[in-house]
Amino acid sequence: MSPRALIRAHRRAETRRWRRRSRLAAAGAAAGAVGLGFAGSASAADFQVSTNLDSGAGSLRAAVIAANGDAAPDTISFTGAVGQIELASPISITAPLAVNGPSSGQVKVDGNFNGIFSLSMAPGGADIEFSNLALIDAALAIEAASA
Repeated sequence: MSPRALIRAHRRAETRRWRRRSRLAAAGAAAGAVGLGFAGSASAADFQVSTNLDSGAGSLRAAVIAANGDAAPDTISFTGAVGQIELASPISITAPLAVNGPSSGQVKVDGNFNGIFSLSMAPGGADIEFSNLALIDAALAIEAASA
């Protein structure tokens, strides 16, 4: 085979591997969506934010760190923390997550131009949702982890 043919064959093989991984990830997501899941998978949890502090018990950072502890799609809700949460550094998200504010405009997360969330996911990614939450003075870093 010529060098050009070898390169094309390598690219085709890479494309097939990528498609196979995507199909497997989609199948896993579909199984989880209908409640089948996989044996040994962790169950989803609801974490509460009760303070506007950057860190410590009841903080948004503590809730995200706890949610990163398993691969289940967890939820973060606010139970009293309204107003503005000022972050000293970005919060790393490494697992599926839904962050639900109490109602539009009641919670603002201020990144102080350092960033608010750093997303680091395996190829194929995971769902991350934000609702009723204002992200201000933000920067976002998305890093793809190697397979």
